[in-house]
Amino acid sequence: MDAKGTTRLSSAYSYPQWIYVDLGATYNVNRVKITWEAAMAKNYYLEGSTNASTWTNIKTITNNTSLVNDHTGLSASARYIRMYGTARATAYGYSIYELEVYGTAGGRMAENQDEPLSEASAVAYPNPAGNNVTVKLAPSWLGGKISLINMAGETITREDILSTEHTFDLTSKSTGLYLINVTNSNQRRLLRILKK
Repeated sequence: MDAKGTTRLSSAYSYPQWIYVDLGATYNVNRVKITWEAAMAKNYYLEGSTNASTWTNIKTITNNTSLVNDHTGLSASARYIRMYGTARATAYGYSIYELEVYGTAGGRMAENQDEPLSEASAVAYPNPAGNNVTVKLAPSWLGGKISLINMAGETITREDILSTEHTFDLTSKSTGLYLINVTNSNQRRLLRILKK
């Protein structure tokens, strides 16, 4: 969630309990990794949603005994990913150090980077990113501003949008989560990316 591995989120000592993450845009999700404290979920669902209201089951987990659950080979198109706990492994609540979500940005965008975007689209790829991340922008963003922000809220760089593709060099950046803020006089998009 914050890529630190030392902070954690803890629920009430009851069930069901849940937590979801907002990916900022719809992704083809193929992997979810949860790192628990000792107070882990014994039974839970991984769920996906495009609106944080209607949820679809991605995977059902029962009799979990591991502090790290790495779910690969998933197939879901979602903006929101939720852990919905139905049974606890201890008397305490659910306690999570990290909830990581992996996939490809914008669904078909990963297959064809030349595919037309809708009027207000801004899509970052690859995500998770290596040394570079590219943001493909609809023409309506031209003349606006694009910023790279770390999770402390500090703006690393802020630049003019001069073309429909903008690349950030992440070579010297630390591993973890970053935000890309895209703005113009009429609209704003906030994208979350993970630097590997």
